[in-house]
Amino acid sequence: MTPKQQKALALARARRRRAAAQQPQEQEAVATQEVPQTNLVEQTMNGVNEGLAELAGLPVDLATGALNLGISGVNAMAGTDIDAISDPIGGSGSFKGAL
Repeated sequence: MTPKQQKALALARARRRRAAAQQPQEQEAVATQEVPQTNLVEQTMNGVNEGLAELAGLPVDLATGALNLGISGVNAMAGTDIDAISDPIGGSGSFKGAL
């Protein structure tokens, strides 16, 4: 084996040893991180709240969709650049933000 090959082999072994030494430390760091725990009642209530927000905001979201469709038609016909309505007051996004 040439000296150059021996040096490359030694570097590869050193890198492998260094990676193996660091791996347990990384696993310990991941194992010590605490994950917030939620129970079934909290998860259920979050789902119910999200469903109610969607339902309460549905009429405004539908009207906004119709208006945005009209705006895109006007933009296409007249060559204008009117912005679409995003996150209207009374839409499901505003209810979700309030909950």
